[in-house]
Amino acid sequence: MMSEAQMKGRYREAVQLYTRNTRGSVLNGSPTIQWEADRLHFTYERQVREQEDVRTVTVRVDALSGETEELPSGRSGGSSSSNVPKDWSLSPGGGHALYTRAHNLILREMSSGEEKTLTDE
Repeated sequence: MMSEAQMKGRYREAVQLYTRNTRGSVLNGSPTIQWEADRLHFTYERQVREQEDVRTVTVRVDALSGETEELPSGRSGGSSSSNVPKDWSLSPGGGHALYTRAHNLILREMSSGEEKTLTDE
């Protein structure tokens, strides 16, 4: 039977191996959503792979239409708050929430429960 010290040592080795071999392989794992002051738009950062490189872009979303635009570097929206499940981001007015499901960004209208998938990963 393996001792606790041996098990911890193997765990540390596995974590280092995992990190070294998977860095750059997982993109857009947990986006941070920021609602803008107008309560109609939000932004989030996503990673884009370009051949061997990965760059981060800020995407702005119209919460009503679902239309998106990539913002120039340095621009982003306001702050997020939450009183819904901890992995959801609630809009400042409380009318909409964003969360991820199966690596996709989902917009939910709180009053009706209607959901719209905003990404297709």
